[in-house]
Amino acid sequence: MADCNISSNYTIIDAPDDSKTVSTCDAIDGSLSLLFNSAPSAWPSEASVDLGSVGSIEGDLVIYPSSQPEKTTATAKSLKKVDGDLTISVTGTTTSVKEVQISFPALEQVQKNYVISGPYQSFTVEHAKSLTVGGLMRVSDLESTDLSLGGVSSVKQDFSINSNKNLQTLTVGDLTTAEKAFALTAHSKLTKATFASLKTIKGDGTIYQNAALTSFALPALETAGTFSFTSNGANAALYLPKLQSLGSGNSSSTSTFDSLSKIQLASLTTVKGALAFQSTSIEDLTVPLLKNLNGSITVQSNPSLTTLALPRVSTLTDIFIKKNDKLTNFTANALKSVHSISISGSLTNVEFFGLKEVTGDFEVSGGSSMDCYWFQQNLKKIVKGKFNCVGNYDEKERKSSTGGIENTEGNPNDYMTDIPNDTTGTNGGSNNGGGSNSDNKDEAGGSGGGLSTGAKAGIGAGVGVAALLVLALLFWLWRKRREEPSSLKLSDSPPPSLPVLPMMEKHTVISSSSSEEVNSQYSSHYSVNNPNEVTMASGAINNNNSSNNSSNGGNNNSRSSIYEGDQKLGVYTTIEATGEPSSPSQVGTLNFGRISLLSSASKRLSDKGMGAWKTIRRVSVSSGEEEANTSNSGKSNKSGNASS
Repeated sequence: MADCNISSNYTIIDAPDDSKTVSTCDAIDGSLSLLFNSAPSAWPSEASVDLGSVGSIEGDLVIYPSSQPEKTTATAKSLKKVDGDLTISVTGTTTSVKEVQISFPALEQVQKNYVISGPYQSFTVEHAKSLTVGGLMRVSDLESTDLSLGGVSSVKQDFSINSNKNLQTLTVGDLTTAEKAFALTAHSKLTKATFASLKTIKGDGTIYQNAALTSFALPALETAGTFSFTSNGANAALYLPKLQSLGSGNSSSTSTFDSLSKIQLASLTTVKGALAFQSTSIEDLTVPLLKNLNGSITVQSNPSLTTLALPRVSTLTDIFIKKNDKLTNFTANALKSVHSISISGSLTNVEFFGLKEVTGDFEVSGGSSMDCYWFQQNLKKIVKGKFNCVGNYDEKERKSSTGGIENTEGNPNDYMTDIPNDTTGTNGGSNNGGGSNSDNKDEAGGSGGGLSTGAKAGIGAGVGVAALLVLALLFWLWRKRREEPSSLKLSDSPPPSLPVLPMMEKHTVISSSSSEEVNSQYSSHYSVNNPNEVTMASGAINNNNSSNNSSNGGNNNSRSSIYEGDQKLGVYTTIEATGEPSSPSQVGTLNFGRISLLSSASKRLSDKGMGAWKTIRRVSVSSGEEEANTSNSGKSNKSGNASS
């Protein structure tokens, strides 16, 4: 039986057979070191240590891989707790380590620090799903392209992933809480980072110097001490849809955002500190639900910014807005109290309709049309410091342009947009951690529960076949729909009497000449007064003015050309039948699109000799030809107008 009571001393495993001394222990009273680098030649090309039934280590656990083996594996299937530090590191060399695999599927607690560091070309690690780290957690200097830290749910001190030069994809799917700082820094190739479950950062959140990171999301984050997104990929997009509060109470602590093309802060209501937006390519910057800001806001050097809106902010310390070349509109109509305001640029509209107190200076310099008269009449008297406004002093009436939004609570869902799938990832909840340059074996142990390679291939093939079938069906429907409008269906018997029937179909009509969108009804009607002439008029009739159009026939709507072929929205159309009758059997049902215009049972047409039509055509109501037709068939048009 092995001696498991080793007090404060280290037990060292530096050869393949040494693990037998501890693998039968339930607990190790002391620290344990797995030194693969101590005598590299003693290990085979696939070096491994299995800690067997060890369930707890009351000291530290240290693992030092070597660059000599092709693969290094450390397994402890029963290990639940490490009371000291857990360190996986390389010492004394910068030579790359090919592959390291750590399997601790039952590990739930590391009482102190957890550090992973070293030039590992491939690194995978497996924990229990609810691993808590009592100290800091740091991952650095890896050479792997992919890294997954599944199972890590809470870190009591700082959490940082930094300086992993080849890292491209990062997944930390189970982390919910960083009790202090959270940092993702210095990755030149990182394009995708997923933290699907992270809700709380109690310290500073920092995303910094990730040059290839152009889209980043923390979809579950609700609170953070501060949050900064700086010096990352050019024109990046940042999604923080559920972030409600920022700041630790220190008004000088600043959350800074730069080099962004888009930012989503749909739920942010409280900032205990300062906000800064600088050097972005954002065009419209709105923080829709922010109410309390006990620090300053700085908006500076944003060359594409045209609109800045703080619709519900009631208090803040200072406003600094400058060097935003295209900014013309700034509104903050819920603002009641501020220390100082400093705004400069080419603004044409600045609104503070709710402002009651300025305890410091008020300095606003805008374009020549910006209204300074209203500020002088209404705000100068509440400014306790210096008042200076550069703009237009002509007297004119002003009203708020925000429509009273400052008096509403607002709903975050109204301001959220979808986060791209390639930003959030889809595998955030996996228990297994992983990093690649090697293939994952389907038969590998652990609690992954994922699909096998064969299953994935089968699903992929099935999806491909389904997609081809859908495309074929859509193409067939498109061809069929193209052919329908031009078809004429003739019945075997002449039609009886033909009443005037209005047929309505809802459409949105876009006028090609004015690009004006009109909500309208698309009306089709026909009339018969002459046995050799049948007219079907169709036009865009406004819901509120249909009776007026009925009285004038709709002919006052200008149209420019004759349309042949498919029916076009917004075009008044006439279908005419002219010529001598040749055979009664040719008259029957006329189909225009999906609307039957002439009934095959119509006796009235038969009685008046409309047995056949030699020519069927469509012309524009507004064309000169139609005007001539209208004058020659007044009875028919009058009947059509009455029916509409």
